[in-house]
Amino acid sequence: MGKLVLCLYDDVEAMEFNWRKRVNIVKGVVSALSYLHHDYTAPLVHRDVSSSNLLLNSEWQPSVSHFGTARLGQQEGAARGIIHIGSKNNSTSNCYYCATVLQCNGNVDRA
Repeated sequence: MGKLVLCLYDDVEAMEFNWRKRVNIVKGVVSALSYLHHDYTAPLVHRDVSSSNLLLNSEWQPSVSHFGTARLGQQEGAARGIIHIGSKNNSTSNCYYCATVLQCNGNVDRA
């Protein structure tokens, strides 16, 4: 499918984009962000969630992409601080979240 933003502004795609699909996309994004914030090894804050950073597969299932501005948050009981992840120049990184897998540059970490 591609990016959510393209589906929202394409007249042909928008015709197929009914409320059931929209609600399922919202549920998928909420599930992904909840996993990244609470269940991943270290809390991960995306910091740039937008329709252009959400990818859809052929079954309209969303994936969160572009972790260039993401930050690792503080774990419970850990020292305060934030660690930068992503590219040094904050350009688009090759990372995305789908189901329970975070993929970065071909490496796969399973939860």
